[in-house]
Amino acid sequence: MHRHIAASKASTVMVKTHNMLGAYEGRPLHNITVTSGAMCVVRNLLVVVVTVADHFGLTLNEAIEFMSSEATGTPNDENL
Repeated sequence: MHRHIAASKASTVMVKTHNMLGAYEGRPLHNITVTSGAMCVVRNLLVVVVTVADHFGLTLNEAIEFMSSEATGTPNDENL
């Protein structure tokens, strides 16, 4: 898919992903041969907590507690 997206335009194509630079079931998540770089956007946690509260129907204090919990997150390590 990455090769198809890259070939669809003569200029640089920006593609948003939430994937890490790694593999899933032995297959790479990115095609490095058609990738020229990456950009990591870091959001202000004061803004993120408002988004989390709205998304999950929580108060701001509940969202802060939820975000600070060690159980919150997406495990990406088979040892977790």
